[in-house]
Amino acid sequence: MLKNYLKLFFRNIAEHKMYSAINILGLAIGLACCLTISLFVYQELSYDRHYENAGRIFRIGRVMQEAENASINTSYLLAPLLEQTFPEFEQVARYDKFEVFLAANGREFLEEDIGFADASFFEMFDFQWLAGSPQQALADPFSIVLTETLANKYFGNVDPLGQVLLLNGEYPLRVTGLVTDLPANTHISVDAWSSMALFEKLYQGEGMDVNVWNFSSVFTYVMLREEADIKSTADRFSEFVGRYIPADQSGIVGLTATNLTDIHMSDSAARSTMSSMAKVLILSTIAICILLIAVINFLNLSTARSLSRAQEVGIRKSNGASRAELVIQFLLESLVMTVAAMLIAVALVEIFLPMINRILGQELTLLYTTQPAFIAGMIVFTFVLSLVAGYYPAMHLSAFQVSAAFRRGTGHGRRGVLLRNCLVVLQFTISIALIVSSIVAFQQLKLTGNMKLGFNQDQLVVFTLPLAEEMDVNTAWGSFKNQLLSGPGISAVTHSVYSPVQGGRLDIGLSNEDRSIEKAFDVFWVEYDFFSTYQIDLLAGRFFAEESAADLSKNEAGGARGNIILSEQAALDFGWAPQEAVGRRLVNGSTGWNTVIGVVANTVGSARQGVASNIYIVPDQFNYSFMRGLVAVRLSATEPELQRSLDHIDATWNEFVSDEPINRSFLDDQIEALYRQERMQMGMSSLSALLAVLIACFGLYGLSALNAEHRSKEIGVRKVMGGSVWSIVLLLTNDFSKLVLLSNVIAWPIAYYVMNRWLENFAYRIDLTPLIFIGSGLIALCIAWVTVGGTAAKAASQKPVLALRYE
Repeated sequence: MLKNYLKLFFRNIAEHKMYSAINILGLAIGLACCLTISLFVYQELSYDRHYENAGRIFRIGRVMQEAENASINTSYLLAPLLEQTFPEFEQVARYDKFEVFLAANGREFLEEDIGFADASFFEMFDFQWLAGSPQQALADPFSIVLTETLANKYFGNVDPLGQVLLLNGEYPLRVTGLVTDLPANTHISVDAWSSMALFEKLYQGEGMDVNVWNFSSVFTYVMLREEADIKSTADRFSEFVGRYIPADQSGIVGLTATNLTDIHMSDSAARSTMSSMAKVLILSTIAICILLIAVINFLNLSTARSLSRAQEVGIRKSNGASRAELVIQFLLESLVMTVAAMLIAVALVEIFLPMINRILGQELTLLYTTQPAFIAGMIVFTFVLSLVAGYYPAMHLSAFQVSAAFRRGTGHGRRGVLLRNCLVVLQFTISIALIVSSIVAFQQLKLTGNMKLGFNQDQLVVFTLPLAEEMDVNTAWGSFKNQLLSGPGISAVTHSVYSPVQGGRLDIGLSNEDRSIEKAFDVFWVEYDFFSTYQIDLLAGRFFAEESAADLSKNEAGGARGNIILSEQAALDFGWAPQEAVGRRLVNGSTGWNTVIGVVANTVGSARQGVASNIYIVPDQFNYSFMRGLVAVRLSATEPELQRSLDHIDATWNEFVSDEPINRSFLDDQIEALYRQERMQMGMSSLSALLAVLIACFGLYGLSALNAEHRSKEIGVRKVMGGSVWSIVLLLTNDFSKLVLLSNVIAWPIAYYVMNRWLENFAYRIDLTPLIFIGSGLIALCIAWVTVGGTAAKAASQKPVLALRYE
């Protein structure tokens, strides 16, 4: 029986090659898109779930006064207090990371992801250890645990255990542990760990006291005991904060607890990267929509071909076939087609996945061996999909009565036509919505690329200064700067902590003189010629001047004192116009005060961030052990002199810094990189829209060809009666045009709602004008006309005698 069913199926495939190809290829493209997005979604949702105690591990955050979101950085003092106060916590651990120099065997590198952690950190997180003990690895303050890649980098094939690495040219660290490289799906991106005791020593060596509440740099993790409940524990956080954490020193008003498995999505949402839950949901919705369009094609073409298969059903029924046997036959056909489509889809994914990984910056792979559950899910999904796609056609075709099966028009009654029309409308509703999304994403990206940032990013080369061990910026900077300025095509040089693109990273609280208004601002430590180099406009007052001793900000016991410059937004936060702000005094700390000497134009790092409230300060001394200073070099040169300017920068660097390569880039390239996620999202939206329209056109082409075939005699009669080819083409395209127009009416409000919500993530955004929606509708209508018009013209061009010769 099964052999007979398969023989009938392949015979039917051979007889109707075009419709079979449309069905299988359309479904394969939909499945390939769905499978690719599923791999991305699977990876994003699997973050940190491989840790054995992931469900019991939480990261503690702090809620600050007048802050919209909780901060993930906490005080160094918090963890010991939590461990003492909450018996529900089985383990408490601190962790932080920053860039340091490591050297061994005459080789030194700047490592950006070196972590510092409490010993309990390794008991909480079950990394895969190749050597050493997680309990004893960080017992010695001057110890370090390496990942496999970093160990190979410094020691090659030599056993790293017991070897010594020199940190920042000063601290010898003995290797006490070796772990495998951390997987891609973890938020802990670290290449090595040293002790938290060394972390404290490093900061104290720079004159900074970590044992104060306003020092908030570390991440704090807790692991609940198995019988404990996080909700009841978190309910006691407010009491804990009120009892143990001084609000006047910390500004903390509450604590939060985020489960380990939720950290990736919560952090990503704040950073607005491709990993936020909203974007995962968007991608999942796109995958479902494209798959839905492919399934609709299958349903439409299967039911539309019911007339040609009605006689087959009638003959089989007259020979004794039951309806159940027919249902099994048609479901088996659906299964074979779906399996074929899935195999083609897997092949397409294998072919295009490397290119997709380059575009997305991901490492997606088909999980053949690593995740058997994923493969099992694909198999189950294939069977379920074949059942969903084949159930209605099977029930529809097997329901024909023997007497009715031989009559013309079976399966093409008003009910069947209405169903197919509804499905076509659904297809094009989805396609039009995706076209609107692509156009909106493109226009928003164009806006972000052309928006005014408040400074001139063109012809500006930036690079980070070395650490103090390589070049003391306070003593050697003058010579270094003068050497740079002597080069060809170099018009200005400055250095600062962070650039306008990065934004200030350390909040400082300031209040007006009567303390009626208190605000937190982003701080920029800058040099005197910072504003002229970045070409930031002065709105009122003056810039910093070297001859003014008061322009240097000095830290004193009661707070910092000195002159400051505000951004326009910072002045507005106090209710001052730029001219009104000049000469005002702002209180910092208990007795410290700062005088406003100028107000400059607002700067914007990206379209998402919007305008920040910035404070500019010239410090009396720069320390860069942890915050590396940023040099900005303004070029006036053009090709071919531009290369000479860049060569001079490199030569100057090599003269002053011998042990570290320069890592320079153009600032406009950095700004361009900020929009990489938006470009990827636009590309994915455009590709999704293209695939959706392509699959819908497959179905529309098949339906129009079947429609022309079924109306061949009508076309023949019209031509005999004098009808032109153009009039017949209009006749055949008219019905489908109405369906596409109806799809526009449905798609436009849906697309408006979704894209308006997406644009809310941008401080600077485009307006959703009617032209976007009308243009999308016209695109869809033109595509439908081309698709249907081709088959209609072909049918209308046939000789009438071919359709009427049997009449």
